[in-house]
Amino acid sequence: MAHLRPRGIVRVGAAAAAATVISVALSTAPAQAADPVPFSFIAPPAQTLLPQSAGVSGTAFRTITPVILNEDPTGSLTGVTIALDATKLAPVAELSLPQSCTFTDPAHLHASCSLGTVGLFGQLNLGIRATASAAVGATGSLSYKVTAANGIEDPQDGAVQTTPVVIGDGPDLAVGQLGALSVKPGGSVGYTPQVSNKGDRDAKGVVMYLDTAADSGGFDFAVGGNYSNCQYGVGDSATPVAERTGVLCRFDDVVVHPGEILQPSAPAVVTATQQATKGYVEYGFDVTGGELDKQTPTGRQGTGGKLLLVPAPATTKSLVGDIDYGNNVAISAISTGQVSDVAAVAGDVKGTVGRQAWWTAGVRNAGTLPTQAIPGAPSKSDTADVLVALPKGVTVTSVPQGCQSLGLGLTNSRSSSAASDPTGRLEARFRSAQARPNDPTPVLDPGSAYVCLVDRVLQPGQSASFRFGLKPTQVLDRAEGMVIAVAGKGDDNPANDIAAFHVTATKAVGSTATPTASPSTSAQPGSSASPTSGGGGLAQTGGGSAATPIALGGAAAVALGAGAVLFARRRRASSHS
Repeated sequence: MAHLRPRGIVRVGAAAAAATVISVALSTAPAQAADPVPFSFIAPPAQTLLPQSAGVSGTAFRTITPVILNEDPTGSLTGVTIALDATKLAPVAELSLPQSCTFTDPAHLHASCSLGTVGLFGQLNLGIRATASAAVGATGSLSYKVTAANGIEDPQDGAVQTTPVVIGDGPDLAVGQLGALSVKPGGSVGYTPQVSNKGDRDAKGVVMYLDTAADSGGFDFAVGGNYSNCQYGVGDSATPVAERTGVLCRFDDVVVHPGEILQPSAPAVVTATQQATKGYVEYGFDVTGGELDKQTPTGRQGTGGKLLLVPAPATTKSLVGDIDYGNNVAISAISTGQVSDVAAVAGDVKGTVGRQAWWTAGVRNAGTLPTQAIPGAPSKSDTADVLVALPKGVTVTSVPQGCQSLGLGLTNSRSSSAASDPTGRLEARFRSAQARPNDPTPVLDPGSAYVCLVDRVLQPGQSASFRFGLKPTQVLDRAEGMVIAVAGKGDDNPANDIAAFHVTATKAVGSTATPTASPSTSAQPGSSASPTSGGGGLAQTGGGSAATPIALGGAAAVALGAGAVLFARRRRASSHS
């Protein structure tokens, strides 16, 4: 995988989460079957392979992973095929194909790989190694061409992409994946990363990088220690010094021989705050002067004893460099068992054309922690936002206290200042949920979108509700709207952030006809943002059959990278529109 720069898991993880939420919002809009689905292709980076004369490290196949990214998750890509062209790869390297691939010529220079149907993203795992006759310094490349029966490739990718390949020798530091970690709230846990040299030369001088990140983007996890050969508060130069949480330890005199495995003389320690829920631990090794070393700005030098890598080998002459940087860094999920989670809540509406019905929407704290303040809000009690998007054919006759029309720019000073950033995210989600530009009938009415501020802390199980007066203006048969909830802190379960609801309206029959709301809504006017116990008069909870579940896998780096590409491209497209 491409290395996530120090503290980069925060940025990439946030981008993936945002892309996922956008995907869910987009799924509420109807897609036209005739429209081609845009997709991107992410080719594996350049590869440096050991010659087979290097032994096991040279004869083993290395895995490279091309990725297909669906840029429009309103629908799936079908008939996805990757054509491989190894004409310029032979006689430098050879491929090992998975079952989904077949060579299409006797010389094994061309292959076709079928991925079938692809949702958000798809990937292909290929094996590659040097040929028996390849000498150090030989170069080649593997080319890819992707097609989909109902898709069109993003023109930014170009028609064909390649992976350059060179045969070289040198050290190859690789870190082992530790697996998921668990820590108690307010406690700490130790872990011991290991580094091995899979190359054919000694690695002279080693650096170790450690960092953490919370899913919420905050600082609920931190790396402990005070070793004299470690610097604390390092990280990406684009991040303010006060927000850098990385640790870089230097072992300039250590030599890692081919096949050897070393580890720090004491476990690394990560601590969690009382409010921590989930996050990641990043750990990696590199040679002194390598990519990881060069990317990491200096921080505060530790003042305690010296951390060692054990066992310490004797000093021998070695080459500086790492022939495969893709295996130098790993990420492990970390969890406290606590959950920060808000769920959107909405009930269906049944009424009569031209007559007012009362309808309630809101948010429920479905987690195990109290809701926390919105960043930048004037009060610590401002802990959540709710967006209500009504379908066409419905007007709002009564707006509850604490709510403002999204189309009016949120002129209410309290709502505007308290929720500027969350409101922006809500608005982006609403805009994304509109039908495609060439669809003549959007399901949502841009003029009937409202944002509501929850101005108190919600304990686990409590809800905040907002009661609207609605008047259908035309006959409706389960016209769909949506409610979106955003918590002040990150949400560990975004699948229930969106709840769909339906409006049904019939013609008035005689002057005595009375409009009715759904059984779960109150028939009383007014509004309430007061917390209530579980349920609290609120109806259908988001994330059920009426909502679109989010299907992201675990913390696989390829998924995070795919999400980052998608989010970046959408931002570029937005800025140019």
